[in-house]
Amino acid sequence: MLLARAPDEDARTLVNEWFAERVIYDLAADTASAESEGASTHVMARFRVQRIRTDSAGEHVLSADGVPVTVGIYGGTPERRQLLARVRRRVLNGSVGVDTTVSGRATLVEVDPDIRLIDRDRSNNRLVLLRR
Repeated sequence: MLLARAPDEDARTLVNEWFAERVIYDLAADTASAESEGASTHVMARFRVQRIRTDSAGEHVLSADGVPVTVGIYGGTPERRQLLARVRRRVLNGSVGVDTTVSGRATLVEVDPDIRLIDRDRSNNRLVLLRR
């Protein structure tokens, strides 16, 4: 019933992974930098994305290519952050890259900020932006 109500193919895939396949992800922030451009910030970041199916025989790493992933770009401090932009990209060659300009002073990036994917370790999903 839930699967039939999913609004699109991406949502149906997620519901199926949550309840039928026991799929988890290993998301991790690799690099993140920023360059101020007046009142805007040019943000560049890369995140590693692995898709892992678990069963009685163990873990099996699957390709995550094509999986849609959201990246949040924030201003402020990690404790009091303010969303500046939300960027959605599809995984390609096991990673997601962001290269965009946002209004405001960006200070932090985070992969899967809405916690749509079941992630093995959420502690490595965010990075403070290094200024260039």
